[in-house]
Amino acid sequence: MITLQTWQKLVTKETEENQYTKIVKNWTPHLQYTAWQITKNKQVAEDIVQEAFLVLWKQQARIIPGNPVGWLIKVVTNLSAKYVKQKNIQIRIHNILREGETTSHFDVEEYLLIKEKRILLNETFKQLPSQQKIVLHLSKNIGMRREEIAACLQLSPNTVKVHLQRAMQFMKEHLTCIVIISMLFVCNNIFSKGSNTKDELRELYITSSVSLNETTQVTTILLKQ
Repeated sequence: MITLQTWQKLVTKETEENQYTKIVKNWTPHLQYTAWQITKNKQVAEDIVQEAFLVLWKQQARIIPGNPVGWLIKVVTNLSAKYVKQKNIQIRIHNILREGETTSHFDVEEYLLIKEKRILLNETFKQLPSQQKIVLHLSKNIGMRREEIAACLQLSPNTVKVHLQRAMQFMKEHLTCIVIISMLFVCNNIFSKGSNTKDELRELYITSSVSLNETTQVTTILLKQ
């Protein structure tokens, strides 16, 4: 026998799903046009709207009773702006590389010390989660093996492996091989080559709240004492 409470839940769920279907039908063209106005890419606009609807579907019980259309417009706008920002960064990095290819006796490290170039590469590096930054630094700059990193940060070797793979995959998706090599020099400038104790590195790893927008804070923590 179905209780009144169960029946009310079923009715509410059915109502939400009907509302969701109506929202998708009535607002998809408008949302796609909004995304296209920002991205100027039809396929990207469609993907962004689909992503927004997917989130709405998963959280419809929380969003639909409020202002779902306003929420969708905000999400689509933010995702579109994020796409454009990342695209512009990639274009600027590509232009820098083209400029560098015409420079005789091209020196990567010296080239990266130029403020604008270093900032562009840092923008990509800063998008990594703080744990991946630390593991990548210890592996590529300090030269520690996975087992050593795991012992230092009190993690399993497999977790360290996953962090490294995800960090490198992210960078490969955004940069060419030349920029990946260049980024290691940037990391070296961000992190001090001073004495980094295990306790300091472990504390930094645990402090996952380190801001991705302020990479220099990572250096500050490492240089404590």
